Amino acid sequence: MDVENMEIREQLEVALSGRGAFFMFKQIRYRMGIEQQWFEYKSKAYQNVVKRWCEGNSIPYIEEKLRK
Repeated sequence: MDVENMEIREQLEVALSGRGAFFMFKQIRYRMGIEQQWFEYKSKAYQNVVKRWCEGNSIPYIEEKLRK
């Protein structure tokens, strides 16, 4: 996930560098209002992992749009 806002980027980097990193990351993304961006990024990243795994194992990958 590219974070262009330097303030947010710095806070996330600090949060991920110490004890309790996952908790701090969660708190900062909530406080900074970037939770939706994070979940979209995470979803795309998982989708890419699955797609590469399928391709590497000769399994057809069929992308379907999720209904909201």
